[in-house]
Amino acid sequence: TPAEPASGPGTRASPATPATPAEPGGGQSDAQQPSVTVISPNGGETWIKGQTAEIRWSSHHIGSFDATVTLRRVGGDTLATIGADTANDGEESWTVPADIPDGKNYEVVVDVCNRPARHCVSDTSDNPFSIVSPPPVITTTILPAGTVGVPYHVTLEVKDGLPPYAWSII
Repeated sequence: TPAEPASGPGTRASPATPATPAEPGGGQSDAQQPSVTVISPNGGETWIKGQTAEIRWSSHHIGSFDATVTLRRVGGDTLATIGADTANDGEESWTVPADIPDGKNYEVVVDVCNRPARHCVSDTSDNPFSIVSPPPVITTTILPAGTVGVPYHVTLEVKDGLPPYAWSII
């Protein structure tokens, strides 16, 4: 009889249908059960919106099946698909979109599945990581001259960051 799909820390198999030896979860000894492990982000990292984030994972005893990489809040629904049906090569680069809310409780899920049966093994970041807006950058390059004792008003141009902005001149 075929073996049960992979289970235990760091792996999840679905659906719970029997697999053949050539499929993830099928016919291998425990030492050869398919597995996927998220390497990065795995907790404590900070991704900055608009910059490229690197997702890395390892997989064993799976073959050349495709991977799907998703972003979600810890224990929540998928917020973004980072890579759909991408090569199971252990890495995916992704530019973090500006519309992802700032937060400290994100995780990545990597699912490796065969087609068309959809026998899957997956792993999730072990601990949450953060997504933040880039810091503000003042783009005004020249300020008009001021006079001592006369109120001084100037408008600064800024890119990135989260308004409202506040500055003090010391």
